[in-house]
Amino acid sequence: MRKLLAAVLTVTLAVSAPLAALAGNASLILDARTGKVLAAENADTLNHPASLTKMMTLYLTFEALKRGKIAWDTPITMSKYAAARPPTKLGVKAGGTITVREAVYGMIVKSANDAASAMGEKLAGSESAFARMMTAKARQLGMSRTVFVNASGLPDGRQVTTARDMSTLAVALMKNYPNEYRLFSAASFNFRGRTVRGHNNLMYRYQGMDGIKTGYTNASGFNLVSAVKDGNRRVVGVVSAAAPPAAATPRWLVCSTVTSAVPPLPAAPSWWRASAPRRLSKSRPPPPIPTFRCRSTHRGRPMISGPRAWLMPMTPSCRWSVRSRWRRS
Repeated sequence: MRKLLAAVLTVTLAVSAPLAALAGNASLILDARTGKVLAAENADTLNHPASLTKMMTLYLTFEALKRGKIAWDTPITMSKYAAARPPTKLGVKAGGTITVREAVYGMIVKSANDAASAMGEKLAGSESAFARMMTAKARQLGMSRTVFVNASGLPDGRQVTTARDMSTLAVALMKNYPNEYRLFSAASFNFRGRTVRGHNNLMYRYQGMDGIKTGYTNASGFNLVSAVKDGNRRVVGVVSAAAPPAAATPRWLVCSTVTSAVPPLPAAPSWWRASAPRRLSKSRPPPPIPTFRCRSTHRGRPMISGPRAWLMPMTPSCRWSVRSRWRRS
């Protein structure tokens, strides 16, 4: 029986948020082909999208490419405003240029804020005008609760979305721009003689995952839109999470292709808390440490292993095991 995991995101920090939208736990999993929602929690609760915003910036970029308004090698001048955007960024100085191709890869792989702002200015004349285009396109796609105010996702209390709306945008990218969507699986790209690597570690570890975007700000918490393909089926998962691991069990989203259910996985044991190493008497060994063993490999190495088992995705070829070991101070 084949199973498919849609998304997983573990949070590591406690965050605060403005009243307009509270960073909290929200999730939605759906079948991208049928549109059937397989599981949802707080799917219509407002939250800040952070760098998931760049999914819409990229959507409008792909649309402009299709219409012939720009080409992949079209130069984009980096304005003083765009160059001043905080990291992450490509670091091009004001007055310099990047190509549309470099901007697209910069947004996908590096989540470059300067590239997103420059692209918005290129397509609409100013970032604020581009944000209005983004919101209008969101309404056209059926994203009824989303409002964009910038192209990058940098903090702004007025910029909000929901897990459901983000899943709608992900499916629209897949269906309307299937060739361009493949770029979301890029792990790195070459920029001015240096290799720029991405940070979507889940995608690099989980076989079958082909995108699409991560995001984080203090106000939004940790966000992930992911997609997993298995044969002719593709499942999209959206997760927003803000609770620190010391206060809540790391969250899993699991989708079964047969039952369409989200069964709970083992919670982190009560003794699993980050703490300083301590000396242990040989007469009182520590409790067993759950370990995740995986037969699947990626680039010749096991995809998943180690004591932080519940922080990683599980594939059908993996299994749980328990072993004991000594901790030394």
